[in-house]
Amino acid sequence: VSPNPSSMHTTFSFSIPQETLLTISLVDCLGREVAPPRQQRMESGDHVIEWNTENLTEGVYYGVIRTASGVRTATVCVVH
Repeated sequence: VSPNPSSMHTTFSFSIPQETLLTISLVDCLGREVAPPRQQRMESGDHVIEWNTENLTEGVYYGVIRTASGVRTATVCVVH
């Protein structure tokens, strides 16, 4: 995740070993989605997804990436 902390946007960089349906969501510390989740089929390889954080209040959030093979979570700090 970069930049972190973030004020305008943050970028999630990740790699997947095989084609899969991927869902990425941004949640607050209580697990509530703070933006609509994104879902798409992705090919194997390296990927980058940018997320606008400009309208979020300052605080700690979690980027949650779900695939058929598991779940990964990254911490995102938002400051303005």
